[in-house]
Amino acid sequence: MKLCGVSLDAAAARSLGAAGDEEKKMAAGKANEIELDFLKLTAQERESLVEIDSSLFGFQRLHEDGARTKALLLKAVSCYDSAILKSEGKVEPEMFCQLGHFNLLLEDYPKALSAYQRYYSLQTDYWKNAAFLYGLGLVYFHYNTFHWAIQAFQDGLYIDPSFSRATEIHMRLGLMFKGNTNYKSSLKHFQLALIDSNPCTLSKAESKNHYIPISLFYTHTQKFRTAKEAYENLLQTENLPAQVKAATLQQLGWMHHTVERLGDPGSKDSYAIQCLQKSLEADPNSGQSWYFLGRNLGKNGLSSSSILLDQCPPPRPPAPSPSLPKDKLNPSTPSVYLENKRDAFFPPLHQFCTNPSNPVTVIRGLAGALKLDLGLFSTKTLVEANPDHLVEVRTQLSQPTDENWDLSGTRKMWRCQSSQSHTTIAKYAQYQASSFQDSLRELSKLPAFARVVSAGNLLSHVGHTILGMNTVQLYMKVPGSRTPGHQENNNFCSVNINIGPGDCEWFSVPQPYWGIINDFCEKNNINFLMGSWWPNLEDLYEADVPVYRFIQRPGDLVWLNTGTVHWVQAIGWCNNIAWNVGPLTAYQYKLAAERYEWNKLQSVKSIVPMIHLSWNMARNIKVSDSKLFQMIKYCLLRTLKQCQMLRELLQVSGKELVWHGRTRDEPAHYCSICEVEVFALLFVTSESNSRKTYVVHCQDCARRGSSNLDNFVVLEQYKMDDLTQVYDQFTLVSQQGHE
Repeated sequence: MKLCGVSLDAAAARSLGAAGDEEKKMAAGKANEIELDFLKLTAQERESLVEIDSSLFGFQRLHEDGARTKALLLKAVSCYDSAILKSEGKVEPEMFCQLGHFNLLLEDYPKALSAYQRYYSLQTDYWKNAAFLYGLGLVYFHYNTFHWAIQAFQDGLYIDPSFSRATEIHMRLGLMFKGNTNYKSSLKHFQLALIDSNPCTLSKAESKNHYIPISLFYTHTQKFRTAKEAYENLLQTENLPAQVKAATLQQLGWMHHTVERLGDPGSKDSYAIQCLQKSLEADPNSGQSWYFLGRNLGKNGLSSSSILLDQCPPPRPPAPSPSLPKDKLNPSTPSVYLENKRDAFFPPLHQFCTNPSNPVTVIRGLAGALKLDLGLFSTKTLVEANPDHLVEVRTQLSQPTDENWDLSGTRKMWRCQSSQSHTTIAKYAQYQASSFQDSLRELSKLPAFARVVSAGNLLSHVGHTILGMNTVQLYMKVPGSRTPGHQENNNFCSVNINIGPGDCEWFSVPQPYWGIINDFCEKNNINFLMGSWWPNLEDLYEADVPVYRFIQRPGDLVWLNTGTVHWVQAIGWCNNIAWNVGPLTAYQYKLAAERYEWNKLQSVKSIVPMIHLSWNMARNIKVSDSKLFQMIKYCLLRTLKQCQMLRELLQVSGKELVWHGRTRDEPAHYCSICEVEVFALLFVTSESNSRKTYVVHCQDCARRGSSNLDNFVVLEQYKMDDLTQVYDQFTLVSQQGHE
């Protein structure tokens, strides 16, 4: 007999083992008892149970019209419990998973958690089971254990983005991230839930009550255009509850009344009045709307009456080993002093900097050795070149370099206050230096491995500009200004030159320890990837995390190796220029790909389009490193397989592919909803296609909005024959032939 993937005969056989005759008889007797327990379930009942899992949670109303199902579940739980008890737990792991599902639907959360945890401990590839991850997440969500619930839900979406209950997951992730004050992630998941056409146990209309304060977040952070779009998109929703509609119109109207940059005074005030009047039509009893309307009308002198790859386990941060002794936690920073140009171009320098055992290297005397004219990057020169260039400004609290206190100055904390605004370069800030060609030409004097553009730099093969990565970024700093903790985008290396006249103090942690810092961020309710944080050095010391600490003086170049965690504070007035570099190594590609997958798990956009980059690498370069070759080839194979499967699926469903070949320097494409990279086949709305605006979706987000893709056009950017040819021609080059 076999039920729900559980073989009773196999379980009995295992329990027999190599026992003696008497033990065999006893084991056989137990097996018969187990089988008798399951015989209490009729064939029809067993067939019904096969179809039951966690995806029915909230949809099967056991207390209303599901009395028969409830009785069946109670009977099944009794049979399963009895069978597990008599077999002394020696049953197929799937039995515990099913038992978890049954108890979840019965809302017996302690028993559901116990069964799920047994399945987790017994089934090595538990991560392939989306229904299990969803059920486990629901139990953790019930107990308000948000950290574990978020991980379970994210794992479920990672291994099966088209999971039937993705809407339920996005709604709950939105609620949990909102509770954690991670408004950016919360808004993203609410948006993903709202565009999904699948049914949801949580009212999507009522969920917009959560959407509004998150849109307010954009207002408070002065992202007014984004806030305006969020409010206006919300108003397009059908059957929007009156109170939600009124609140949305109220916020939209007041924002237009108070924010000057949203248009000329006449048009924006008129729009503000219109919004507030419509808000009062939806909710005439809103005193706040009456007040806002009165303020607006009074200002204008009017009366008050007028967003299918092979399954891999979800990525996890590495566990550093072995643990370092306390006397090794403050290592000296690797430093190189250059006396002349020959030193700068000495091959061992490149090898030293890119060696994974050196997380950071300070190259001192670089400017003098190469005769770099750092004056080209002085504030005076840049202001004269382009004084009206729009720049980003960060407002921070002045603090000692090795401490971070709350606003009251009474408690050390990880969260780093760093509010954003904008001004012009003539005042002070950070900006993209790509328009200052005279200054940039000076950087061509650097050795090839550290240049912005070179054949050995992976980022030079992206084929389009990624601001601040394969272009130069300049920071203009006042004493005490901070660059909060982070890793570089997709774990790429970084080059940073201090122009002066003041110094900077750097703190850095080797890449293998980023998981510990991620854990500290989670404990302090901060998003590691998108939040602003400044580590507590005492916490890192207690956790046995080594910290490199050093001073960067004018003319010094800091090389940050792949994945190094770092944070920086200016000691004096200084300018810094920085950009990213991708060494052509297996180590760099591996960590970039791992961060690409981690970003996907965390619903964060990967600035470097790794699929697009991998195909360009296959076209442009010859690889002699077998490890690097194997990783690139595997990426090509997976995406080639996905493209072929997706094409066949679309053709079988009768969906026509429209040829839309790539143009020169065309950027890689990302889904406008979930921000994952979209390669080869672009799903664009019919309206945007007719307007040539091309709002791109991934397949999963497109099908959430329209299961039959009725409202979408599929654009084909590559022919399968062309991709197959690139794949076939990408071969490993011998080291001798490469030279």
